[in-house]
Amino acid sequence: MRDASGPGAADQYRPSPELTTALIESGAAARRLRLAYRMGAADREMEVDPWAVVLRHSRWYLLCWSHTRQERRVLRLDRIVAIEILPATFTPPDDLDALRVLEEHLSQGWTYPVDVLVYATVEEAATWLPRSLARLEPDGDRTRLRATTDDPDWYARQLARIPAPFAVLGSAELRRATSALSRRLLRAAGARADDGAAPDQRNASGTGGTSGAFAMSASDSANRAG
Repeated sequence: MRDASGPGAADQYRPSPELTTALIESGAAARRLRLAYRMGAADREMEVDPWAVVLRHSRWYLLCWSHTRQERRVLRLDRIVAIEILPATFTPPDDLDALRVLEEHLSQGWTYPVDVLVYATVEEAATWLPRSLARLEPDGDRTRLRATTDDPDWYARQLARIPAPFAVLGSAELRRATSALSRRLLRAAGARADDGAAPDQRNASGTGGTSGAFAMSASDSANRAG
């Protein structure tokens, strides 16, 4: 295997040019790779089809199919420590939008599930929300946000930017974080925190989610705070 580790601690998040070039060339030639991937204190070996190398927010990723895990994977280039180009070839997916797939992948795999119903179409929601925040699914003329997060408080603040009513159906941690944010905004506007629900609250029980889930409109919150 070819050693692809970086030159030093100062460049630990920057893959070597040789590694990046080898991955791009392997993808262009549709050649399978065996690589060692650093996970914690150990290196894990896997065989992958390198579909695309993507640069996002100054960090390099490899979008690939893992034959070891039998699933699509997104790997950070700075964690790939060795590679070997194999004789086997592969056929990449048709019409692959590598950046879209990467951003949707980055919204998944965290601790707390996210299930939010937005009272707007998928087309409208897509103009407000980055793809890395959630996967958007149509629900009639509304949109379901499906994602995960390690930080419900941060996620609630991102939801507050949505200029349409929405209902937080899950998880319980995200509902609590969103309710706490709502109370804080009401206090900032001089309202009593126990005055009740925000103006655009709707009962989401008809959607199969938690009855009485919190809902708010970001524009209404901004008006109250102003």
